[in-house]
Amino acid sequence: MYQEDVLAKIRRQFPYLQPALKKIAHHILEQPEIVKLQKISEVARACEVSEATVTRLVRTLQFKNFPELKIALAEVQSADVESKKEEQTFSEYISKNDSFQSAITKVTFKNIQSLQNTLKLISLEQVENGISAIDNADTVVIFCAGTSIVAGQTLKLRFQRIGKNCFLHTDLVEQAVTASLLTPKSLAIGISSSGRTKTVVDAMRIAKSSGAKTLCITDSSDSPIVPLSDIQFFTLCNHSDFLQDSLLSRMSQLLMIDILFVCFFLRHYDDSLKLVEKSARSIKKATKDIFL
Repeated sequence: MYQEDVLAKIRRQFPYLQPALKKIAHHILEQPEIVKLQKISEVARACEVSEATVTRLVRTLQFKNFPELKIALAEVQSADVESKKEEQTFSEYISKNDSFQSAITKVTFKNIQSLQNTLKLISLEQVENGISAIDNADTVVIFCAGTSIVAGQTLKLRFQRIGKNCFLHTDLVEQAVTASLLTPKSLAIGISSSGRTKTVVDAMRIAKSSGAKTLCITDSSDSPIVPLSDIQFFTLCNHSDFLQDSLLSRMSQLLMIDILFVCFFLRHYDDSLKLVEKSARSIKKATKDIFL
């Protein structure tokens, strides 16, 4: 599992924090170099909250105490901190005074940033494990909901084109029934940005209890879907109240799926190439009367 730096962790959890905790989180993100030198009382005073509230945020971020949080801040390289502050300023929320050009630049930068952040988290070992799991499975079943359905459909189509039996389920009942009938030769893939989508988490739990191999793609390393997954892939985006997190995560999910597909393709290059060419001819034939 990847080790997420403290600023990335705060950005990821920021949308889910209570208002008082958001004030402290914002203070840390804006002035990490100062916070790592402050006492807990000084942080509380700067944020106009109690020391107990600061401690509550510390525990929410899964640190034992405030000094441990400060150590984590100190471990973030100064240059990296400055870079992230510049990125955060540049990619801030769309404002009333933004021109179309400014808005286009901000949206584009935000998506590029999500992809770059995800690239840093990709483990070659996990990619190899994921490829082996897909390779060894006689059936690949995908569970997802909401905007993650786009990623699920892409995953299904990619691997169907190279001969894998892939099935996508987004309905609550279908997910539960299918998960209960999986076997040790099956692979269940759960895609959830938050890692907390109940239907997906429940389906993954049932799939695991059925003996299936499990794999997840998620933003959240401390979400319920992670311990239910034998193989975990993490995506990471800088959260925004304006651009929904799930929409930003979708780009990173698609990146992860394309990486898995291309690496699988490389492992079975000759066979995969034949199947892709065969399916391409079939698609061309099926759509010949659709396009001008």
